[in-house]
Amino acid sequence: MRGAGRAGWLALVADPRRALLALDYDGTLAPIVADPAAAAPAPDARAVLCRLTEVFGTVAVISGRPTASLIALLDLDSADAPALTVLGLYGRQPWRRDDPVPVPTIREPSAAARAELVALLAAGTDRLRLEDKGESWAVHARGLPDADAALDRIRPELTALAARHGLHVQPGRAVLELLAPGPDKGAALRLTADQVGAAAVLWAGDDLADLAGFDVLDELRGRGVPALGVAVANAEVAAPARRADATVPDPASLLDLLSALADAAGAP
Repeated sequence: MRGAGRAGWLALVADPRRALLALDYDGTLAPIVADPAAAAPAPDARAVLCRLTEVFGTVAVISGRPTASLIALLDLDSADAPALTVLGLYGRQPWRRDDPVPVPTIREPSAAARAELVALLAAGTDRLRLEDKGESWAVHARGLPDADAALDRIRPELTALAARHGLHVQPGRAVLELLAPGPDKGAALRLTADQVGAAAVLWAGDDLADLAGFDVLDELRGRGVPALGVAVANAEVAAPARRADATVPDPASLLDLLSALADAAGAP
């Protein structure tokens, strides 16, 4: 763990009720799977999240998934659910268990854009799959012999399609996502840290969209807020591990690290 990360760990432990722990979901709390709808959290993830919310002031999940998907996957409507802050669609759909305000509805891309996208995928030679999130669309190449090459072949046309319809292309692990321009995970992390007056911040992620969170950790340190960045290392995207203060090999190992952090902070 780098020196700045050690300082972040110590600050999180020293004042846990003023700490913010922010976590990505896919590839971080849940193993990556071919079918996004089947991305169940890692074993014991929910129990660890419950424990974290008992110890630390704010525990948030910041994800590109719609908030409704995260609520369902983590069973956050149940009576024994952890008191998480959920920031779905890159922070555009905030939700808190104790907040009566409904999840915001985000503008969906146009039907014309979707029709073009469906036609583009149908005309291609690669068996790319479309995940319709309602407010965005993800083009998946996972499971193909060379996922990166398949996405590279369609990337220019996807980028042109996005430009025609005022959309943004967000790359990720074996995926290209089309969505309206707006906040990213870094903006969601920054806003949450400011809102809760975080005295120390942890951010954990595994993918290209998570790099914005690591950028914000650098900003916070520049403002005197200790921070700890953790990457779930993987063979598909190396950049998060290069930016992080500490790396773990998989979501289960991240849960072990978080449990150790709770222990150090005096969890019962």
